[in-house]
Amino acid sequence: MPTQWQIECLRARIRSLDSEVKRVKEKDHPYPEPDTIYRALIEVIRSRALLFEEAVDLFSDPEDERDLNASFSSVAKDLQRVAEEFSLADRVDSARIPFEILRALSWVANSLLEENCRTVVRLDTVNNYTISSCRRRFEDLGWGDHWESAVNESSGQLTTVLVLGFPSSDANSILLHALSAHEFGHQIAHKHSVELGALRDQMVIEVKREYNQQLQEYVQDNVVKRGGLGKGDAYEESRKLIEARLLKLAEAWIVEIFADLVAARLVGPAFLAAFDRMLLDLRRASPTHPPGFLRRKLVRAYLTQTLAEVVEDDAWSQFFERHGEASDSPGTADRDQRDAFLPLYPVGERICHLSLGELGELVAKVPSPFDAGLLSIVEEMEDCINNLAPPSIVLKLNGEVSDACKFWLLMYTGWHFRLSADKFSRFAIRFGWGQDLGKAEEALGNLILHSLQALELRHKWEQQRIS
Repeated sequence: MPTQWQIECLRARIRSLDSEVKRVKEKDHPYPEPDTIYRALIEVIRSRALLFEEAVDLFSDPEDERDLNASFSSVAKDLQRVAEEFSLADRVDSARIPFEILRALSWVANSLLEENCRTVVRLDTVNNYTISSCRRRFEDLGWGDHWESAVNESSGQLTTVLVLGFPSSDANSILLHALSAHEFGHQIAHKHSVELGALRDQMVIEVKREYNQQLQEYVQDNVVKRGGLGKGDAYEESRKLIEARLLKLAEAWIVEIFADLVAARLVGPAFLAAFDRMLLDLRRASPTHPPGFLRRKLVRAYLTQTLAEVVEDDAWSQFFERHGEASDSPGTADRDQRDAFLPLYPVGERICHLSLGELGELVAKVPSPFDAGLLSIVEEMEDCINNLAPPSIVLKLNGEVSDACKFWLLMYTGWHFRLSADKFSRFAIRFGWGQDLGKAEEALGNLILHSLQALELRHKWEQQRIS
């Protein structure tokens, strides 16, 4: 049973965390969305404080020691999670961040996810690009009711806040936001969780037959390594462990490939170019991510079937020629976990190949700029860029093509122009940047951003006209 000192320490932790969240919430914010996050966290803290005090009152008798211990541990763990979520939300709305693209990402998310989303940014020191749905994070933690309560108290119209994690070293890189296509793919995957779960189960059944001998050897090897149990019990325990690992790996890899295919449908290979800025190791696999070479191979197979002219374009060839093999030397950060899963990687690769057709059918439901035949105007848009004119001039700002599709086409065009080496080099020389391609790329990004802002204005005008 917790001592009185431990109980008082936990109470102090509750008060401290509640005060800190309130302090940050009461500060002036350039954006209102973080208030919803802070309000939801305060709701969680208050509910856990009430739960803990009730447990102390009800189970202070020594005979109820186990019950109080469970409540104590549960509340302490939830407070730690609150602190982690708060660390993600804190300072996401810094006024010093000139992220005009956030508004565009918000309305594109609304269209793509069919939710009322708002996007805020959090500059990270790590070299990574992420988009997290606060509503989904709260639901995964069992705090969905607190999120709904906070939303209703705010306005009742907001569905979720999307927190964009972005490397601070690339704060001015507009082209890097092609990666949002992959991250939105993860959000779409949640909408298809039932179909993806069924696909995972089906693929696992198939590969277990195909790789039966290898899996049996893996199970047996794990029995030898574990020891300490009777032969039959040890084998059964090892079999269940390997089964759980295989299911976990299959689920994670299928979702990653699904997100890649969503990105390919939205921006073609442009998201791979952005991935390279994140130093994607093509040879490295992990329990959560298939190796980069496999991902590119599957993206190429998908695009060959759906958009062959893009695969044949010289601007993108570099992303489909650099194939290697999965690494047998996992990284050191989580080496034990990687080593445990390593024998399953070939099985995971087979699962990804087998899943490609059904994943492609699911992805086909995502609206794509390429379905509208917009590739035909890319060259004309690049001519605008070559003359320092925003490429949105070419886009008809009204018509049947959605503004979201135009957003993705602009990202595609920006990267296509950047990777057309001769064209981009001439662009840099023509306007005085010479060999300073970074300056030329910044100018290119500004032209894309200007176009996105024009689309946003048109988007808002259409919304007002309809309403």
